[in-house]
Amino acid sequence: KITQIIESIHTFLAKPVIPVKYLAVCANKNRVWEKFYPNKLNAWKIDNGKRKNIGNELAVFLLKSMWEYLLQRIQYLSKDASFEFSDSFIIGDETSHTKEMLNTQTDIQSGLGKFTDLPVIVNKTWFGASVHSPCLQIADWIAYNVRTWAEGDTNSSLHRCLPNFRGYPDNLFGKGIVCCPSEEFFPNLQIIGGNNG
Repeated sequence: KITQIIESIHTFLAKPVIPVKYLAVCANKNRVWEKFYPNKLNAWKIDNGKRKNIGNELAVFLLKSMWEYLLQRIQYLSKDASFEFSDSFIIGDETSHTKEMLNTQTDIQSGLGKFTDLPVIVNKTWFGASVHSPCLQIADWIAYNVRTWAEGDTNSSLHRCLPNFRGYPDNLFGKGIVCCPSEEFFPNLQIIGGNNG
């Protein structure tokens, strides 16, 4: 029965009853920290009694950066002629860093971000728990599939959902899936799309 339930979920994710475009940001956190935050990462490894504070700072840096990349893709999606964005909304997971994520979004909307100004994404984001927000459960499953594929799990069902990702089949990377620090660290993701989808 469990197998049947999981199969029915993936069937729904692949062919939802309403139009859906999936976006994902996949990060190798240690690689990101090594590339963009090496001093803090080294300090975290040394500890000196500040491990918890530095760890939180590293986590916030990663979350805010990946959120910015995702917001950029949402901005681009909003301009796609083939996708109706006017009735869309964004649901974020209930995390301890919600304030930092909203601050990041506000900065971008104010023109302070380095990626985009997000002129059409105003008051479209709120955060909640997946138990109360079915859309978050969809996001959780997609995120899980992206992660398992990136980690080399050949049983990942991500390939079934790929046609719903922005940019499929020719420009999946950068448009629908962003790998950070770069896709070279996720060799299993490189074969997604096109004839290999």
